[in-house]
Amino acid sequence: MSIQSLLIYPIFGCLLIISSPNIFAQPTILFEEDFDGGIPFDWDISPGNPIGATWHWTSNGKADSVWVDNETYSALFWNNRPAIDSESADNGAVFFNSDAYESGGTGIGQGPFPGEQRASLTTPAINCSFDEKVYLQFHQFARGNRNLPSTIVSISNDNGETWLDIPINQIATENGSTSVNDIELLDISEVAAGFPQVKIRFLWEGRYYFWIIDDVKVISPPQKELVLEQIDYPLSSFAQPAFQIPSDTLHFNAYITNLGTETLDSISFQVDLFQQQGAQQELIYMDSMIVHGLPGLCIDSMISLPQVFIPQLPEGEYRLVYRTKLLDGIDYIISNNELETNFRVTEDEFAKESDYDLGLRPLASGDYEIANVYQMGDFSLNNWTVDEVSFAVARDSIDGPLEGESVTINLYRVSELIFPDFSNFSFNTYDDLELIAYQNYTFLPGSLDFDIFSTQLIPLYNDEVILEPGQRYVLSIRYEGTANTIFHAFNDDIVYNDVSTILFFNNWFLGGFGYEQAAVLRMKLRTTSNTSESDDISITSGLSVYPNPATDLIKVKLPPLSSDSDLIITTSTGQLVKYWPLQKNGEEIEIPLDQLPSGAYVIKILSKTGIFAEPFIKH
Repeated sequence: MSIQSLLIYPIFGCLLIISSPNIFAQPTILFEEDFDGGIPFDWDISPGNPIGATWHWTSNGKADSVWVDNETYSALFWNNRPAIDSESADNGAVFFNSDAYESGGTGIGQGPFPGEQRASLTTPAINCSFDEKVYLQFHQFARGNRNLPSTIVSISNDNGETWLDIPINQIATENGSTSVNDIELLDISEVAAGFPQVKIRFLWEGRYYFWIIDDVKVISPPQKELVLEQIDYPLSSFAQPAFQIPSDTLHFNAYITNLGTETLDSISFQVDLFQQQGAQQELIYMDSMIVHGLPGLCIDSMISLPQVFIPQLPEGEYRLVYRTKLLDGIDYIISNNELETNFRVTEDEFAKESDYDLGLRPLASGDYEIANVYQMGDFSLNNWTVDEVSFAVARDSIDGPLEGESVTINLYRVSELIFPDFSNFSFNTYDDLELIAYQNYTFLPGSLDFDIFSTQLIPLYNDEVILEPGQRYVLSIRYEGTANTIFHAFNDDIVYNDVSTILFFNNWFLGGFGYEQAAVLRMKLRTTSNTSESDDISITSGLSVYPNPATDLIKVKLPPLSSDSDLIITTSTGQLVKYWPLQKNGEEIEIPLDQLPSGAYVIKILSKTGIFAEPFIKH
């Protein structure tokens, strides 16, 4: 884990590549090096910091040991890892192994250079003065330990006088790694194109584990290169109770880039939803479409599946896989065409994250408040109350232990006048938030960094902290006085598109410390009704569909409704087909079916009275 103050990092596009040994439609090569027999004399190898912690050449593509003063030190955690699976791995590769410098093959801190190391390997000057677009390509195998990437590519266009750093490999952090045949393709045109003395620096900065590099090339753009750049996280929270999840309709959006020079005429875009069951997984939903006419060198074009998914799902772990595929030719690199994310359906817990990665606080000193926004579903027969809240924090040792420090936990209800995107929210006041519960929490002796702390809230208006259907709530922790040196715990695995984690530091910041930083600030609920939540979704005589089976139209007799509601038709797997708003005094409606293909469907009414459902067949 790591703790740090809020910093701002530059963000660069076109960085995410995973794995593939298949290269096609070769572009013009401006520079290449496959490290046949060693590191060339015109490459610059820094002495390292500490001096001696430097880059090496490996004849077999592995990074299992280093050499310091003619002595060999093994990598304690290399174990039986394979060599880098690059095209020219048989003639050697280059690497930096922080593990060997740290451990010496003996134990943590027992190596020649324990702690963080910094070392670079730099190309000779490359002439890019005749090219308007320039890409950097290389094979790699990387594993990292800290939260921020230790593997950094730097570009200089003035022969090494100044550098622009490009952090890569977010996947190779927190004990994660790339694949052994990972290919990176970075558009460095903004820095390199048109310059005669371009240098590329591979910089290691961190503690544990390693970075192996091979087959470095600077190239002109290929003809066809499709990249799945980014996906929109489709849920409002990572973890949600089963009663809540049907209200969180899933829209599937992604951003694609054509790094090639030719128009891509036919692109397949597909989303698969799996339920994880131990080591096994079951496909429970799939949708796809064909995208036409993506121009060459077109960056970050959004594509959206027209259908949406109503996730009536049981408790469990779920995985969403987004895939793109080129249908009108051969893709230069096929490994950057897939991304995935996950979510959890729980019995009773809201959370924005699955675990904690780092601690953050404002860079400037002062009191601050961190908060998560949670949305209650519109439709539930039961009343729900907050049973307990939980959170995680950490503290720098120079500021003393957590013991004895106190923080204030607040639960607010968001004004119903605030727009869904919070665009009319008052940034400088608390006028749009109504405090409904609180707790003063004091850390006990033995409280440790990144422990999960839990407590109950004190309600202000009722005997219990009641959460109302359709309302938004802000769960926050306020750090004041000597406690404002405490770091709150965050996870950075999910980029939320909507307002999710927010920060108050002199005024409200709706993006918090960044939309990818989700606060570890959870809310566990319990029902106060004697009925079970499974009663919410019922096939009842109050809702009838006839004729069934049907051909041209169906008539739907509505149950008594206490408020305006929504009627939807879904496929048997939950894909939304049609939608109508209903008046609370409606009795029967007719629905034409001429545009629906034959198959099995479900009529659903979503109301504050409950969720009613009835299946029907279209011939």
